[in-house]
Amino acid sequence: MSTPPFFLGATLLFWGWQAGFLWFAVAGAAVLEGSRLLRLRWDLSDTDLKRVIYLCDLLLIGGVVYVFVTAGRANLVDAFISLFRAAPLAILPLIVAQAYSTANRIDITLLRLVVRKKSAQKKDRPPRLVDLSYPYSAICLLSASAANVRAPWFYAGFAVLLAWALWAHRPRAAGPVIWVLLLVCVGGLGFAGHIGLNKLQGVVEEFAVAAQVPGDAPDAHKSKTAIGRIGSLKLSEKILLRVMTGKDGPRPPFLLQDAGYDLYGASTWFARGSVFKAVKPGQNGTTWDLHDAPSAKKSMSISAYLKGGTGVLALPRGASQIEGLPVREMKQSGFGTVTVSGGPSLVNYMVGFDTDVPQLAPPQETDLKVPLNLSPMFAKIADDLQLKARPPHEAIEAVTRYFSDNFHYATYTKKVEMKDPVQDFLLRSRSGHCEYFATATVLLLRAAGVPARYVTGYSVQEFSPLEKTYIVRSKHAHAWTLAFVDGAWRDVDTTPSSWFDAEKDSSGLTAVTDLWSWLVFKVSGLVWSDQKSRFAFYFIWIAVPALIVFVWKLYRKKGVFLRRTNQREQAAAVPQKGKDSEFYAIEGELARRGLGRQKWEPLTVWIDRISVDTAMPDLLRQIVSLHYRYRFDPDGLSGQEREALKEAARAWLANNDGR
Repeated sequence: MSTPPFFLGATLLFWGWQAGFLWFAVAGAAVLEGSRLLRLRWDLSDTDLKRVIYLCDLLLIGGVVYVFVTAGRANLVDAFISLFRAAPLAILPLIVAQAYSTANRIDITLLRLVVRKKSAQKKDRPPRLVDLSYPYSAICLLSASAANVRAPWFYAGFAVLLAWALWAHRPRAAGPVIWVLLLVCVGGLGFAGHIGLNKLQGVVEEFAVAAQVPGDAPDAHKSKTAIGRIGSLKLSEKILLRVMTGKDGPRPPFLLQDAGYDLYGASTWFARGSVFKAVKPGQNGTTWDLHDAPSAKKSMSISAYLKGGTGVLALPRGASQIEGLPVREMKQSGFGTVTVSGGPSLVNYMVGFDTDVPQLAPPQETDLKVPLNLSPMFAKIADDLQLKARPPHEAIEAVTRYFSDNFHYATYTKKVEMKDPVQDFLLRSRSGHCEYFATATVLLLRAAGVPARYVTGYSVQEFSPLEKTYIVRSKHAHAWTLAFVDGAWRDVDTTPSSWFDAEKDSSGLTAVTDLWSWLVFKVSGLVWSDQKSRFAFYFIWIAVPALIVFVWKLYRKKGVFLRRTNQREQAAAVPQKGKDSEFYAIEGELARRGLGRQKWEPLTVWIDRISVDTAMPDLLRQIVSLHYRYRFDPDGLSGQEREALKEAARAWLANNDGR
């Protein structure tokens, strides 16, 4: 039984949409439905089909082995669900072979492993040709259900596809109105059952995300700044992070911190006043509670790269819980720095956070320390601004105005004329990048008696229409200040907002590199998003050459072009059984007399209707019976019966001649 036109492609697209393989589904649907336009077909032998089946076996077995190799016990069930979700990809080569074969069917006995081994000894076995289009459509729908996010669109799409298939094979005697009403009733009952099952179904979360390989990860213990470095600060367009915020999430620009520091010297910040402590995972091994805090009010999803499975996480202020992060070890410091190790190369984690809940270590002595060589200068500036006489929040406002009114942002640093680059920044050049502003702000607030720390991270400010998410580039790396105000640490960013515009300048190739980055991101999400990614790498490099070799062999095989013909050419080129029946002469004679058959009328009903107006009706019924067998019975008529049909037709025509 064949599927209606374009039904198989639509089902494949629906699967790709639901399962997260849309681009693969688009390519597969184009190839499958393209067989309706491309008239080229191949006469595939059993050997050719077995090669295709072995290729499908390779993909399926490789997927199973990949699951066992890469998934831990805690994630084994989810891994197999993901494997089932991708099953249509592994079977697609066989369906493509069917679509472009001359038989347009597959010998189902070839799918049985035992028969494959014995087929060489039983070359005379009768084939059992089956159209696999509907079974493959069913697999696509089942695989799509494995990725169902419990949105109403899933059931709606499922119902439309099911109605499409049923409509093509509905009983012709059934009225369309009654058929549609029954379908709606069944669909309503099914939707009620669908909702009930959804409440019992466990949440299957899919994190098919990855990222391009960025540069070196931030150091949790020290940050070597570019303060004092002469020349232009290099700005890279490379995408490091991808951030998705919910409806309750922050709006850009907002900050993600990766590390915090408390001691400054020789253009370098150090983290000396905080000790890293281990964080214990939850029972599922991927949930990590950073603090014993109430349920987080907000959440966001972050995709990042861990070089060698180790790195520092970028987190929003007030992060309390991380979900979906399969790492072996996690540590955090009182400065808000969270390090991980033993993880996959690419991660996508969900962060719950609440900016109103204090979660960092309280101020320490180092949070008020100013380097001796810079202390007199900062003390004088603090006195000039009368910072010590102000409450902490007013002192912060005064410092912010001081930098916004008297300094400007610049990525190019000229020659430093004073002994210290920070001194040169404050007293002479009054221009610099974020590291100058953050360092000067921390030390100035400390001189005013306000505890402060230096933090690094990223500014989230760019939305990608292509990826439908926020992207963070290397040039969005940022430094700012944490100040202790009213019993809590608050972000203080004194870098002029003009730096947003300065960072927006990009080359004309950015759109091209972004497209490439997105493609790499998608492919990397399939290949490199696991700790055992080397296995996937080698598996792909085995499967791809096998596919190329098969396609090359198929290309060299002689193809058959199916030429489009008109109805007369088709009738002449392809003889149809029973078309020479003498009954057609009788049918023409009756039509000439005005007793013709209606289009909707079966032969037996027609003969009964006109029997009163024709001679020898019983003979006519005998002729119709023989004609039916001659036309539609696979065994046809014997020689004697064929002669009987001819003689009966001649007798009837002779008796009715001229009547």
